[in-house]
Amino acid sequence: MKYFLFVFFAVALVSCQNGKSTKKENQTIQTDIELTEVTFSVSGLHCGNCVKSVNKGVGQLAGVESVETSLADSTTMVKFDKSKATIEEIEEAIVKRGFKANVMN
Repeated sequence: MKYFLFVFFAVALVSCQNGKSTKKENQTIQTDIELTEVTFSVSGLHCGNCVKSVNKGVGQLAGVESVETSLADSTTMVKFDKSKATIEEIEEAIVKRGFKANVMN
């Protein structure tokens, strides 16, 4: 009887794992995302918390891949999917955090 239960659970476990791998094979991953890189001049940055605030505000936008803010040169470089976010939305996110932003490139 113990052998029967062991075999039953082993077969059930294998069949569950096979079902999961089949689902993963059927999923498609979008890899044709075109990222745009824009650098902003940001005035009003005074400390590390300012940098964190800008990074958090911009990073929460849909389509933003990365945000790098430099306190040393008062810039924020953003890589984003231009089909999901706009330069204006990014600029607005910086302004909402209490800073002034101008596109550099």
